[in-house]
Amino acid sequence: MIDIRDVFSRSNAFDILPVIPMEVGLLRQMTNEDNDTLSFQFGMKVKLNAAVKSANSDSVLDYYLDMIDPTNELHQSHLSTDNNALATQEDDYFKQRVLHIACLYMLIFNRFDEAESPIIDIYRQHVLPILQSGTDEEKRALFTRIKKQIAGSNKNRAALDDLCELVKEIIRQPKHLYGFQGDPYYVHIGLQAGLLTPNVNTMFKHYQFLSPECRENPKQILRYLTISGDRVEGTAFCKLPVEIAFTSVYFQSDSTQDTFQKFTLQYDIDAIDMVPTFFYPRSNKSANRVIQTRFHSMGIFLPYWSTFQDLQEVDKTLKHIKQFAYEWSLSSTLCMSFHLVRKSLPKFNRKTI
Repeated sequence: MIDIRDVFSRSNAFDILPVIPMEVGLLRQMTNEDNDTLSFQFGMKVKLNAAVKSANSDSVLDYYLDMIDPTNELHQSHLSTDNNALATQEDDYFKQRVLHIACLYMLIFNRFDEAESPIIDIYRQHVLPILQSGTDEEKRALFTRIKKQIAGSNKNRAALDDLCELVKEIIRQPKHLYGFQGDPYYVHIGLQAGLLTPNVNTMFKHYQFLSPECRENPKQILRYLTISGDRVEGTAFCKLPVEIAFTSVYFQSDSTQDTFQKFTLQYDIDAIDMVPTFFYPRSNKSANRVIQTRFHSMGIFLPYWSTFQDLQEVDKTLKHIKQFAYEWSLSSTLCMSFHLVRKSLPKFNRKTI
């Protein structure tokens, strides 16, 4: 049983389209202490219906259409003849992927030929019944028919070509034309109060800050994130100002041969001064002995109380609160102390050490 609603509710539901921007992950994170800002740089690439060389397909459109065609070698190569649990799981995943491609492509590309056709009604009357209760042969015939209808349409390919050229033109526009790389725009990311547990005692006693719904299913946290303008919201307990901007990274291609360009990223920490610091429990005698005999001249050693002697005599209902206050005060004090120590350290050249 495949839930189509669940398939199309995922974040990557439209990644199989021939032309679509795709986020490729976090490239770097920067902190500017002068103006107290935190920057995240993400990579984004645009799929432009290019050829899929690994499958010998002329375009992304042809690649996915071959995947839903039961008579095609690409489709058959994903089907396993084994009967073990792993093979069964892989087959189920592939069947879900075929259904995902067939439904999405049928709903989108049919509109290029007949924009006024009631495509949703056609889907409900002629497609959905076969998917729900049809035989395997009827389903294969349906997928084959969907492929032929899309692949044989010149309007579909012409529309994709026009869309690719339009996207390229937008990306290549200079900033002064307010194109894709125009001025940054500003939004506010808000956290709704429903994200937190309503019981304050639960926060401090059991360290459970999120609501039970969000703890059991982390995806529910997305329901409590909002993106809006600069305005006051009574249901939000926190709002973060965000500046979003786009910049281009261009690569040179060699048309004479197939080349793959590679680049690497690494953290630049040569200019960062580091102070070796070690934490150990004050009551641990073996730790004290090792430090005094072997590491007494290296770095900074900060002993801490691993037990809370003053908490044994207080009421149990207040123990968690005092323990939390101790840990929070210790962490805050250490952060401020290290900040002051780092500021007071003289600058030196690492290569001379």
